[in-house]
Amino acid sequence: MTHNAKAGDLLEQFSDIQLLEELARRVKLREEENEPENWCDNCRHFKYPKTENGNVRCVKKHKMKFWMPKGYTDDFGYYVDFCPDREA
Repeated sequence: MTHNAKAGDLLEQFSDIQLLEELARRVKLREEENEPENWCDNCRHFKYPKTENGNVRCVKKHKMKFWMPKGYTDDFGYYVDFCPDREA
């Protein structure tokens, strides 16, 4: 049996839902621990001051996430994991 076949056999013991939940858990953990690389406030599509409903927004209507470090001493703000429209 090859290495790939062994890995495939190992994954077969889990349901698709269990595998997706594990991936989501890992992504969430990474987002909590690692500072984002692509801050929205460095992009020309980021609009501040706030809109009439009190939210900052992206002109391209990308859903932004907010990141705050645990120690409050590092950078914080809005970000998008991947943005094809990012422009300085």
